[in-house]
Amino acid sequence: MGERNLILSVFILSLLSFIFLFSSNFYSWIFKGEEVFLDTLLKILSRNILNVVSFFMGIIIPLSFLKSTRFLISWSLLFFLLVPIILDISIKNTYRWITFYDFTIQPSEIFKIGFLLQISNFLSEPQNPLRVLGFLTYLLLALIFLYLIPHFSMIVSIIFVTGTLIFLKGIKFKYFLIAFIILPLLLLSLIFIKKSYVMSRIKSYRSGEVVYQVKQAKIAISRGGIFGVGIGKGKIKYKFLPDLSKDFIFSLIAEETGLVGISILIFIYLILIKSLIDSALLIEDEFFKTYVLGTAIFTFFNVFVHISVNLGILPVTGVPLPLISYGGSSGITYSFLFGSCYNIIANREILREEKIELLWSRYS
Repeated sequence: MGERNLILSVFILSLLSFIFLFSSNFYSWIFKGEEVFLDTLLKILSRNILNVVSFFMGIIIPLSFLKSTRFLISWSLLFFLLVPIILDISIKNTYRWITFYDFTIQPSEIFKIGFLLQISNFLSEPQNPLRVLGFLTYLLLALIFLYLIPHFSMIVSIIFVTGTLIFLKGIKFKYFLIAFIILPLLLLSLIFIKKSYVMSRIKSYRSGEVVYQVKQAKIAISRGGIFGVGIGKGKIKYKFLPDLSKDFIFSLIAEETGLVGISILIFIYLILIKSLIDSALLIEDEFFKTYVLGTAIFTFFNVFVHISVNLGILPVTGVPLPLISYGGSSGITYSFLFGSCYNIIANREILREEKIELLWSRYS
């Protein structure tokens, strides 16, 4: 049941992504001609094909390989965060992206895979001092690297996922309390050290451009009403928002499908997250259980923040809507995570038998 709901949710979200990315580019096609239409259509198709390939890679990569190479993958993706700084690629006063011809890669999105492998390794045996030390070192370096980029929304998501997984793991209260104190202190320290950047973001949030973006998003959401104005008929796409297909795709969906449409969209995400959590509880291997739970928590965080930004509750942070927004790195990362989770869930009985054999060999 879990794997069926998972794959069905991923398929529906991918289909919705194609429809609304198609709709969001309607303006440029009408006013810039056939050449732009074909170019944009090719980009959307390429993105969706890459997502499908990434999803199937997550399914076909053997779980034993994923587990045995967890250190190589996680540490490689950690230092991959520094590549934009090393190559001096600055976009929007940050070092978050690597440009390669027409492609743009965001290392901090792909880093989520490495982080989940690292925290899964730690929480599969939290009483092991070496694993505790290894994870704390990894976490500290990750927060420093994300601070250098800088990418504060990713820092918050890492702290949120870490705190939630530690809480769900049921670690002794005193350790949870220590983490509950240390992690926010780390965040506040990074904010204080980088206060000039944070202040610029706050000023930007209060500036006319950002206020205008949020205002247009809220107008579009209210214009949608109960049933929406119809797919393809939304007005927000007509140059009202510059990053409509990335940061404000939710407002377009709300305008064109109304309260009914966004309720269905949120329901699909809830089904997806619930299927991951329900399935994780049936997995006996602690490493893969944590990996699946972490994927569910990352998904919840992204959906919650993206919708909150569109409603004007949170500052504009550039957090994409998983599998829906145009961001290629985000789409590839979540497709791989969902594919590998499907692989784990579908093979949980094999994982259980392998764990029993390991225990027998250890104690016989």
